[in-house]
Amino acid sequence: MCANDPAEIIGTAIALNLLLGIPLSAGVALTVADVLLMLMLQARGFRYM
Repeated sequence: MCANDPAEIIGTAIALNLLLGIPLSAGVALTVADVLLMLMLQARGFRYM
């Protein structure tokens, strides 16, 4: 499971680059921030997804 995480992060960054023209480093940072936000919300019991 941990081996898939870097591939998903890089894949999301590439998708953001192709669709929106966002640089890869910014796409990686955005993806990591999104994952951390979801984990924080899940820890607080927020489940409206």
